[in-house]
Amino acid sequence: MSLHTRLFGAFLCCAVLPGLAAAEGNRLTLACAPLAPADAGSEETAPLPASPGFLLAPVKTDRAGAGEIQATGPDGGPFAGVTASHTGPFAWTAGTVLNTLTVEGTTADGRTLVFWHRLDQAQAAVPPAGQLVKLICEVS
Repeated sequence: MSLHTRLFGAFLCCAVLPGLAAAEGNRLTLACAPLAPADAGSEETAPLPASPGFLLAPVKTDRAGAGEIQATGPDGGPFAGVTASHTGPFAWTAGTVLNTLTVEGTTADGRTLVFWHRLDQAQAAVPPAGQLVKLICEVS
């Protein structure tokens, strides 16, 4: 084996493999609870689960985390989605519902404030009505 081949192999081990491992390690699991009760009188949106959970896994992202993801949420999955960075915002479509998760910051007790917006793209209302839910999440 030539010196050039060995150097190239060492480069691959040192440069490429840690990036793949880091991508796997960037999976986010969010176990959430609504910050305030959902509006029970709202007819245009589906009822929300009491404890929504999300799994966001990178598929093809750059160093900043921007790119393609797979999102699994309360409505099933995984669904193809996109993100702008390691911390979002995250977006995916489940059926006709466009979901976005936006991380707003951390609370004093270390949990994370997240906005979950759902917009059913098949509704007839003009303009369409979306549903915004504030969540407090444990992130792992």
